[in-house]
Amino acid sequence: MTSRFKFDLVGIEEIPTVNTERGRYYRVPTGELYPSVTTVLSEQPEKKSILDKWRKRIGIEQAERISTKAAKRGTEMHSLMETYIIDECIPKDLMPTTRQIFNGLRYAVDNNLEAVLSIEASLYSHRLKLAGRADLIGQWGGVNAVIDYKTSAKVKREEWIRDYFIQATAYSIMFEELTSINVPNVVLLIGCDGETHPQVFVRQRHDYVQDLFRIVDEYHQRQRSGS
Repeated sequence: MTSRFKFDLVGIEEIPTVNTERGRYYRVPTGELYPSVTTVLSEQPEKKSILDKWRKRIGIEQAERISTKAAKRGTEMHSLMETYIIDECIPKDLMPTTRQIFNGLRYAVDNNLEAVLSIEASLYSHRLKLAGRADLIGQWGGVNAVIDYKTSAKVKREEWIRDYFIQATAYSIMFEELTSINVPNVVLLIGCDGETHPQVFVRQRHDYVQDLFRIVDEYHQRQRSGS
């Protein structure tokens, strides 16, 4: 690794993903299939209702195009940031909007990331019966944190993105369960179209633990009841 960043990587076993009609699952080393954090969050009844109304309002085909484009851009940005952190690679052939978002994210990382504990690691928790893949876990501003990248067509208000914090909180609990390393903070970096700098939210995970456990419990209850 030739990166400017300090690497204190923690060894975490890679686990396979299993795509099902119910969403993405992970097969943990003990053999169980645990749902991904994103699957559980997307299955909240109120979220599904809002999404269904949006799809009906703009049309199924248009909704699919928007969702596919957003997912593709998010995947691309995650890959760019992973490569940048590992070896400081800065691609030259990016579309202007992609470059603008990438530059903003990398500058935020350059100025705040002090050590890397884990990058794109697959995590799971027997306590939560949940799994997922965390973008980055490291020391941010002197404190261990889960760091999650997002992209958006517009600037987000914090009340709109509570599930993002809950998602990062889940990764924090999983990482701590697997490594015994405390990760008390969650950091969201949201690159927005037309914005030179990303939105940066640094929060404490304890503010979201109660909501996370409620959402997870309700999900497992629905799965047991078949609803």
